[in-house]
Amino acid sequence: MDKQLSLNEVQAINWVNTLNRTQQKIINLLGTGEMTQSQIAKRIGVTRQYVNQLVKKLETYNLISKSDKTPSGYNIWYKLTGHLKKQIEKKTPDSKVTACRVHNVRLKYSYDIAGDFSKDKRTGYLLSWQMRGGDRHKYYVKSRSGLPDITIDVHPKTIVAYPDAKSQIYAESIEEAETIIKTSIHEAVLSFLQKQRSFGTDIEIDTPQHTGKQITNTHYGFEFSKHAPHAQPQTILEGFFIDGSPEANGKPGMWEVETLDPAKATAMDRGLERILQLGNSDPYLNNISAVLQPIHNQLTEIKENQTTDSSLINHLTNLSKIVGAILKKQTELEARFLTLSAPDSEFDRLYKFT
Repeated sequence: MDKQLSLNEVQAINWVNTLNRTQQKIINLLGTGEMTQSQIAKRIGVTRQYVNQLVKKLETYNLISKSDKTPSGYNIWYKLTGHLKKQIEKKTPDSKVTACRVHNVRLKYSYDIAGDFSKDKRTGYLLSWQMRGGDRHKYYVKSRSGLPDITIDVHPKTIVAYPDAKSQIYAESIEEAETIIKTSIHEAVLSFLQKQRSFGTDIEIDTPQHTGKQITNTHYGFEFSKHAPHAQPQTILEGFFIDGSPEANGKPGMWEVETLDPAKATAMDRGLERILQLGNSDPYLNNISAVLQPIHNQLTEIKENQTTDSSLINHLTNLSKIVGAILKKQTELEARFLTLSAPDSEFDRLYKFT
């Protein structure tokens, strides 16, 4: 059962409801984990100053607090305060973050060049290596705020560009995430060409493939703990597979369940969103605490007042009644989850969860 809100908390909730869409995105992003102002600015695609102004206001309303991750007064990590997080989420229903990580997108460009590629560090040059058919070169392009950084591999006659493996993309849908990635790649390639020209390299992209041709299958992944029960191969849904790249990229204990099918990924994303919405709004789930609290009270009383056997029996009898009420609630909850997807819904059709 939700506690009675104070006047200050009500005022804070009312203020959150007046925020514009970008400000709501910032709050919603903070709800996914602790971050610094710089990280927020880069993910959303706004300036650090913009984030700072909102952070000051959030602190005034006691909506965020400094995280334990913060080592000093610099590079401060922030998190939403727990007592208002649920209410904030209710007030930003139109501002969500897709749980899907879209990756393995590589675009290839054909080019014509007069001369050699510049290896000046200011062009983003990293290294070169020899292979049969000609030398290869690697460059790194820092993208503008809100877009992932791009790596460019130069091959004889072709350029292959792709996002940094550790890049995180803020998007409200899988489609938007994929668009952001391809936009980032194309902007980075154009920036790379411009830098090469400034150092005397005459290079042009062939017009038939001006926006790049994808040469890989896009992967759609959802992170989870590798120690979770569903991490076992036999529990994976048809059309999905397990990948350990999150752990390899600096997230200990985290794996990913992936699919190559965007329709399945979208259905999974929507299903997760609906389950989370059910957890936030369903009256049965919200009332579970009202059922559990009497159990706690009864157990405390038994511990403190074990005077006679008959008294203990009475307490246990009462506890049995309460447990019975919980089991009844659980049955009702299961029934609601079974009807989470209608028989003709996309989620049910793809996963056969009936």
